[in-house]
Amino acid sequence: MLLALLYWFFAGLAWWMALHVLREIRSTQHWQTVMGTILERGVGVRMKGVAFSFLPYVKYSYSVTGKDYINDQVYLHKQTGSLDWQVRRLVNSLPNPVPVHYDPEHPERSYLIKNPMSIIWILVTVGALAFFVGFVELLQ
Repeated sequence: MLLALLYWFFAGLAWWMALHVLREIRSTQHWQTVMGTILERGVGVRMKGVAFSFLPYVKYSYSVTGKDYINDQVYLHKQTGSLDWQVRRLVNSLPNPVPVHYDPEHPERSYLIKNPMSIIWILVTVGALAFFVGFVELLQ
């Protein structure tokens, strides 16, 4: 019984995370785009708790209504990382000038790349598997 509840907890956590990412993506649909200039690019710091995953690092500048901004947020969901070689390939493939998506109400908030929707489906699937395993565990 306790193991089934633990699996259901993880299922709920995965589904909550999927909903959180989906809401974050939808909340930026009204954001506008300007062209920005890449100032620095490379592989960023190692992600906390994941020994083999690194964050991309791209420092860029952009202008909105005559005011200049500098940011380094690559993905919409900031804590998105990958393997060293994948991050290096990603940051090297970004064009210069680069399209910068920014919040028209708070132009200092920006990102370069929207997170892929596949992460939502992965989280939903993991949650469904955990829920199913919890159900099977309960029947034993």
